[in-house]
Amino acid sequence: MPLSSILSGDTTALRTTDGDIGAATQAFTESETYQWVRRAVAVAFPILAVNSIFTAFADNMPASHHWAALIAAPIFVIAWVIEVSGVRWPRLALIAAITVPNLWLTVIGHTETNYLFLALLVGWVAFTGTLAEGLIALVLAFGTILLGVAMYVAPAIGGIPWESLTEWLFSLVLTWFLGLSLQRQERLVMQLDRRSQELGTLLTVSRSVASTLEMGPLLDTLFDALATVLDYSAIAVLTLNEARDSLSLTHVRAPEDHRLLEHRRSQYAVAELGPAWARLSHEEPVVIRDVRGTWADSGIFEDASNSNSPHDVVRSLMWVPLVVRQEIIGILAIAHATPGAFDARDTTLALGIARQAAVAIDNARLHERARQAAVLEERQRLARELHDSVTQALYGISLYAEAADRALADGELQPAATNLRELRETTQEALGEMRMLIYELRPPLLEEYGLAAALRARLKAVETRAGLATEFVGDGEERLPPNMEQELYRLAQEALNNVIKHAHAQQVRVRLANVPAAAILEVADDGLGFEPSLRGSEGFGLAGMRERVQRLGGELRVESSLGAGTRIEVKVPR
Repeated sequence: MPLSSILSGDTTALRTTDGDIGAATQAFTESETYQWVRRAVAVAFPILAVNSIFTAFADNMPASHHWAALIAAPIFVIAWVIEVSGVRWPRLALIAAITVPNLWLTVIGHTETNYLFLALLVGWVAFTGTLAEGLIALVLAFGTILLGVAMYVAPAIGGIPWESLTEWLFSLVLTWFLGLSLQRQERLVMQLDRRSQELGTLLTVSRSVASTLEMGPLLDTLFDALATVLDYSAIAVLTLNEARDSLSLTHVRAPEDHRLLEHRRSQYAVAELGPAWARLSHEEPVVIRDVRGTWADSGIFEDASNSNSPHDVVRSLMWVPLVVRQEIIGILAIAHATPGAFDARDTTLALGIARQAAVAIDNARLHERARQAAVLEERQRLARELHDSVTQALYGISLYAEAADRALADGELQPAATNLRELRETTQEALGEMRMLIYELRPPLLEEYGLAAALRARLKAVETRAGLATEFVGDGEERLPPNMEQELYRLAQEALNNVIKHAHAQQVRVRLANVPAAAILEVADDGLGFEPSLRGSEGFGLAGMRERVQRLGGELRVESSLGAGTRIEVKVPR
């Protein structure tokens, strides 16, 4: 730090606001440097007190100096005991307690080692006090010494002792400068520690928000991370709707009585924010020192600030924009029970965290939309399956039953028997289709127990009941990544559905193998088979299966021929 900055008191890098002074002072007094300097002072002042009394009783000292030293020394000791014991008292009181007795001793002509208390005072106040307090201590200390020189030393030698004055001035200024430099160095170390903590929090947020795509856990992680660097009484995330004209209360953390606000009102019109919305849209945080004051930006939290709760939760408020690709998607609202609790450091830190959180929130929303789209697609697929298979089967059953009824009415037993046989076969096919569709609607065991267990359950629930002889071969129960297990399960499901619908097989075999570099899924049957090279073979769901395998970066191999069954093998890298 430049000398000019220190002497001018430029503390831009170290400046704190009223909300931070208490915490900064406590951190400073708990620092290792402060503790060591305090111990040094605690050792020095008793030695100086004893030395002051001892010199007062020297042979060449008048008797008046004896009782003066016996009065001044205890005052010095009491003042230093109060100071180093941590009692909160005005530092100007310490300055007065050291300089006034020294002035008195100077006036009566006692200009001995008691002046060392002045040097100790200058260094300590420069280290622990403000710049103004340090300068006051320096000026009073040198003024006391200068008074003693003018009253006694100069008349005794018949001139001004420039050498002695220069030594004292140099010693005091150097002591003051060292104390001030030590203070600035310690505060810089504290600031670096705080910045390290903030960077650590940012890194923690980056890792945490990337670990989940579920909105609730994601926002809880965000709130926990903010709590490590910001003191707040309530916090909420509001997200912008598709029409971009209102904000929805997405997640709240607050005392229980204030959580009732979430149920009382969860939608806020953008127009309620007034000019604040324009600032938020330009990625500028908005800080309201007191929502009960005459602030135009405080309307959206009027309900909170006028709450009848016995606890003040929302007094100062900070809105931080959640911006993705230069477009605002919501607001992070942070509240504190004390007016003026947030400063520039808080807004900068919250904005840095909010930028990372906004991307994660946007990803979570996209994930939710994709999930909803997948659910809708699956519903539509099931609807098509019902229409193409079960509905037609039921219509066929109705026709066979009607034909059998007419044949029996005409006394034609053979046609009636044929129709009833067809009726039974169609019913069995419809029952198999319904078992398959119902199993797909049930929650699979995939997520909880893994792919192998889910495939065993599928074979038992569908293929075995359909009259097929089933066999499952697996190399252990090693779990694969969730997305890979999901895709492989859907591939096996599609292949098994084809066995039931088209193959007319007697048995089916499923093999799952985990080799060091890949996972292999194989589904083989002894059914009718088909020619994969012929046009129309993709109609057996092979196109969709190829798309799934491509997403996994794997290979799909289909081996089949008429009358020889079908073998489908999927190999994907792990």
